[in-house]
Amino acid sequence: QFPDGVPMDEVAKHADKESAWIVVEGKVYDCTPLVKDGHKCAQRILDVAGGEATDAFNAAHPGALPEMLQAFLVGPLQKASGPSEDAPRVPQFPDGVP
Repeated sequence: QFPDGVPMDEVAKHADKESAWIVVEGKVYDCTPLVKDGHKCAQRILDVAGGEATDAFNAAHPGALPEMLQAFLVGPLQKASGPSEDAPRVPQFPDGVP
């Protein structure tokens, strides 16, 4: 469904109990079944649904591997489409003032 990875703006659409997607270590997971089944972490999932959840996952499951989420994998997060790593970096200043 997402051959180039799941775009972050798609993840952001899934931020409630009807559809709760999270990103952990660059992979997108649909945790809706955990939320609907009343899993003990349901509220924590909802708190981070629709966004980056690596820190929350690691805090809730210290030492656990994201493989425990494998059954819920949607796919990899799409790489940000910005300047390539090789592109020269131009400093950005607020209000254009150096």
